[in-house]
Amino acid sequence: MNPHSDVFRNNVIAVDVLAVVSIVLRFVARRIRKVTLGADDCLIVASLALLFTISGIALGMIHYGLGYNKEDLSAESSLMVAKLLYVFEILYVINLLTIKLSILMMYRRIFTNISRLFRVGAMICGAVVTLWATAFVPTAIFQCTPVARAWDIDIPGHCINLQLGFYCVALPNILTDIAILSLPIRSCWQLHRSVLYRLSLIGVFMLGIFVVGVSIYRFTLLFIFTPHNVPGTIGPATIWSVIECAVAILCACLPTITPVLRIVCLKLNCPCWSEGRSGSQGTVNNDHLAPVRRRVFKVWDSVSFSQGISTLPTQNTRTAQSDQRSLVNTPPSTENTDLELSHLTVCSTVRSGRSTLGDPTLPPGHV
Repeated sequence: MNPHSDVFRNNVIAVDVLAVVSIVLRFVARRIRKVTLGADDCLIVASLALLFTISGIALGMIHYGLGYNKEDLSAESSLMVAKLLYVFEILYVINLLTIKLSILMMYRRIFTNISRLFRVGAMICGAVVTLWATAFVPTAIFQCTPVARAWDIDIPGHCINLQLGFYCVALPNILTDIAILSLPIRSCWQLHRSVLYRLSLIGVFMLGIFVVGVSIYRFTLLFIFTPHNVPGTIGPATIWSVIECAVAILCACLPTITPVLRIVCLKLNCPCWSEGRSGSQGTVNNDHLAPVRRRVFKVWDSVSFSQGISTLPTQNTRTAQSDQRSLVNTPPSTENTDLELSHLTVCSTVRSGRSTLGDPTLPPGHV
């Protein structure tokens, strides 16, 4: 028995479990935050279904002798491995497409007030990924003439260079991963939060660097592939393709499961996580605010007394000047104006800006 078979099988099962757990936590977080499901959630579920499909195909390839040299297998087993590989490479690209589009749509939901540059970048990435998958899938289906020669090289006909085709899939995949990974960095850095918070948020999104690492490693494994010994040379690349899709799903869910992580950390009394840092409950860090060197003036919206005095009409900045003049020209009152503070309700709005009223000199008694 091939010593790599058990390793291949265990790796496939382990990464599938991780992907399932990440998606379950994603939906638990959605329920905690009472957020409605969106297109990104539907796409990530579709990607999980595709992951199960390619994992099942990979397990079938292991069953028929993936990892063995072709001469050590029966003709039937070798043929089955080649047939399963034909289906695997098509579904693998579709799976990556759904994951990448899910991440891009998640960006649009997280960054609601995104800049035009971000929107254009996300649209370009989505278009490139879609064109990449659209170009490859028909090419993979009709890679040979006749089509059956893709899994049986003994049939007369011709095929494209399969190894070159794998390279053409892997390189754009890595480049689009890097582009998608880089998209939220600028938007995260422009948030009005502390530097530590912004760096931690960028770090969450940058966990996708693991996907890039897996993609690059998988790309290096393609150099050992030879079409004349498919079962013996495509095994590592196939397993790492499954790992890549599973890790991509995991990284796509990480930014959405912070409510679950927060609850766990608070129950464990973890000091590294606080409501102030997360800001999920409306807490805003004020350390980003720069000193404002402008005069501040108050505009009284309403003044009411509990003793039956009528409410003054609402005033705005246009009537502030006339009100200030009337205040200046009003003679001091001879009556006792001391009131108990508990009977006074003052509603005011503070607007920042340079006052156009000047600095009037109030008569004695109005200070």
